[in-house]
Amino acid sequence: MISLIIPTYNSSQFIKETISSAQLQTCNDIEIVIVDDGSIDNTAEIVSNMNGPVKIIRQQNKGRGAARNNGISQAKGEYIAFLDHDDLLFPESIADRVAFLESKPNVGWVFTDAIEFDATGDLRLYLDQFPWLDLSQDNFCQLLRGCFPLTSSVMIRSDLIRQVGGFNTAIDYGDDIELFLRLFLVSKVGMIRKPLTRRRIHAAQGVSNTFDRWDSRVKIYSNFKPSVGKMSEQQGKALKQALRFAYYKLGECYWERNDFGAARIMFLKSCGLARHLVKALLYAALCLAPDRFISMLRSSKHAISGDSIG
Repeated sequence: MISLIIPTYNSSQFIKETISSAQLQTCNDIEIVIVDDGSIDNTAEIVSNMNGPVKIIRQQNKGRGAARNNGISQAKGEYIAFLDHDDLLFPESIADRVAFLESKPNVGWVFTDAIEFDATGDLRLYLDQFPWLDLSQDNFCQLLRGCFPLTSSVMIRSDLIRQVGGFNTAIDYGDDIELFLRLFLVSKVGMIRKPLTRRRIHAAQGVSNTFDRWDSRVKIYSNFKPSVGKMSEQQGKALKQALRFAYYKLGECYWERNDFGAARIMFLKSCGLARHLVKALLYAALCLAPDRFISMLRSSKHAISGDSIG
């Protein structure tokens, strides 16, 4: 059996189509587990009225990671797959991933490519944004470069995800990234380059802004502790470099917010990142300059290049 876990929150606009795509799988041995994370619209009612076997779990609003963990705790399948409440599966998605894992018993989990789409139609292939993706290299280090599997394309052996402890609910944004880092330390991952998921892009999506993204990365990388396994020396160095780069990007965010005190701290913490060292030190020095001077500098830079500093 395969357990497909769909966490949902106020998704009345999309949930029916999402579940329908799960019910149209060519693989029949699927347990569809919907975890309603305290929706205040009619999502739960829509799910209850759908035909076909669907297991509904209701919980108070605790976040997507907690909803996924709730689904994992009650899943009966040998394999667990995840699907966000606004994404869709191609009919062969589950079957192809099961076949991959059954043919490779030494691989603990697998992800696939996906087609991103919006109201206008198809946009691009998800994995095309990671041209440096190479699973023959250290997967932990690859992830730190920004090669993030799409969670809606992931299937994992149930004993493996329970071994590493599921999603970290203390993380508001990027809890899937933190989970993938832990998984890479104890298991091989496989990739199916074929798009088997459709990732919806829309205005109501739970995508945080740039500040939230880099603030979260700083928290993930600075607090990262493997639940099982341990990092190699190379992986430890890669994590430090990723943290320094996250500090640098967060410094840019604070700079744009005119919070120069916080920006200076972030830029100084990023020192050690060779490719941005000079720029980070320049930023840190400028943070001590009068606001009027910074405004003049920004204006002159914009007039020359049509862009802001950085």
